[in-house]
Amino acid sequence: MRFILLAFFGFKTVFSFSQVVEIISYSNEKIHARGIECVKNKLLLACNNGYLYAYDLTKKQAIVLNPLENAPELRDVAHTSNQLITMQSGDEGLVIQTDWDGKSNISFYLKTADKKELKNVFLDGIAIENKLGFLMGDPIDGYFTLYYSSNAGIDWKPSSGRIKAFEGEAGFAASGSTVQIHDGVIYFVSGGLKSRIHSSKNKGKTWESIEIPFESKESAGPFSLAIKDKLNMLVVGGDYTKASGIEKNCFFTKDGGKSWQASTTPPTGYRSCVIFTDGIYYACGTNGMDYSQDGGQTWQNLNDFNTFSMAFDSQYIYASSINGKVIKLKKVK
Repeated sequence: MRFILLAFFGFKTVFSFSQVVEIISYSNEKIHARGIECVKNKLLLACNNGYLYAYDLTKKQAIVLNPLENAPELRDVAHTSNQLITMQSGDEGLVIQTDWDGKSNISFYLKTADKKELKNVFLDGIAIENKLGFLMGDPIDGYFTLYYSSNAGIDWKPSSGRIKAFEGEAGFAASGSTVQIHDGVIYFVSGGLKSRIHSSKNKGKTWESIEIPFESKESAGPFSLAIKDKLNMLVVGGDYTKASGIEKNCFFTKDGGKSWQASTTPPTGYRSCVIFTDGIYYACGTNGMDYSQDGGQTWQNLNDFNTFSMAFDSQYIYASSINGKVIKLKKVK
């Protein structure tokens, strides 16, 4: 789903509870990354200028892995042991396969069941678990764009099961985290005039869809999904036009998505990404970051940095920000 970027920012060095923040600069350009992963001691950053950056956390330097000129608005990145896969949103809808040293880059359009190139599709998210890959995009002719891979993202096929979208329902590509695979089960969330979670246990042959009680509005809904286990999940979002809006911006489930509860103390604004690590949920958005130690029931504010998406390693949380920056902070104990 297309949306306007709200951008304001002021760098700080200390959190409200005296946590020191490190500002990582991977580019001097006025760019941002909506796709971010931390793997092999590197931050992978899929950016709106079309470049995939690899920032070495030890050497503290970045290199561009895909010097392509035809793929602006990268919105997500996934990895395997052999390659990195980025996804372009916007006017084209390219998928790009890159090896870890950036020496090989292959860009292509998804193909329909009758082998026609699928151009001008707005892609929202991609995920890979072992050899299973899944990629989704906004509806075409009333149905969500759904693709799967059985060989870790090398080849992609349209899912045989289709999901009809309600009028005004689509995906949000704010952080590339509306799509997840957990223990072989595919999940994605959609929003707008109707908000739902969709799941498939058989590579998209059949789907179960359940409504989530976000506000019915084109600019509102779930912008990110985090999964603790098959029963406990959490979605964040809200209305992206209201940076400080706390109404209906976070819901959690304890029964695998059959029912959803709103946070009693919600995050302190619209949130574009949520992650789960070491028993704690972290959420980030236009006006800051929050964390929850009780499964999403209550949230505490961390800072007011303008952030888009997050990744983590054993010690730190990394949140992508504007102007080629990443916010690095220690995990909450």
